[in-house]
Amino acid sequence: METGRITRAAANVTPGQVPLWSPDGGDLVFTRMPSGNEVQGPIHLLRVSRNGDDARTLDEFANVLGVYPSGYDFEDRLVTVVLDGSGSAADREGVGRIALSSSLTRDWKVSPDGRQIAFVEVQTTSGVAYLARTARLDGRNVEALSAAVSALGTAWTRRRTAPVSVSNRRARTRRAGSSH
Repeated sequence: METGRITRAAANVTPGQVPLWSPDGGDLVFTRMPSGNEVQGPIHLLRVSRNGDDARTLDEFANVLGVYPSGYDFEDRLVTVVLDGSGSAADREGVGRIALSSSLTRDWKVSPDGRQIAFVEVQTTSGVAYLARTARLDGRNVEALSAAVSALGTAWTRRRTAPVSVSNRRARTRRAGSSH
């Protein structure tokens, strides 16, 4: 931050998450899970200014497995992935949910232009497979990102909106439409 000092912006943040900076760098978005005896309580999605002032709840999610702030769309609306008993969905602030998969997903990355989200779908129909996928944030389609190989994560290229995934076959980076 500007002072070079560590500033505590929030307490009781869900362990293991990476808070998401707002596009202007002024706020952090994060989740807070139930604590103590509230094991079944809702997961709170919060926004706090970078100096720790003005923490506010953006939304509450009950009966879900997880809530993950993942990026911002092309109109700077927050994109949050929600995992529940029906699978995975992308929740766009003020717009609604887009189904991503009937399975659980992970490693979500919103494209630099804010129009797509890349993720890894966890399939367990015949063993466990991790498949790279993309979805348009307008909800029109979900498609395979690359050949059906196990993916270790997703990312977007810096200058283009081409997603890439890293497979566990010789740790090779794969682009959409690439056969090797």
